[in-house]
Amino acid sequence: MTRTLAAAADRFFDSMIRTNRSEKDYEHLCRPNLRSIWPDQFDGGNARLAADLSLLHEQARTTGELAEAIGGLHSGLRLSPGGGA
Repeated sequence: MTRTLAAAADRFFDSMIRTNRSEKDYEHLCRPNLRSIWPDQFDGGNARLAADLSLLHEQARTTGELAEAIGGLHSGLRLSPGGGA
């Protein structure tokens, strides 16, 4: 009986918990409780704002890196005043 229960538990962990969706499933399961316990922290507004600010910060960093790369390329170019070669 113990071996059967252990095998069933192992099968459960393999099929349910050790998947790529386990974190999303956990968030989905806990979301209503998080909102009821801490409504001002998990109502979606603060989390959405934090995610948007994080994305904005990443885009600003990428834009700065691209601007530096373009600036380096621009300094090596010699353009003629007439536009011809």
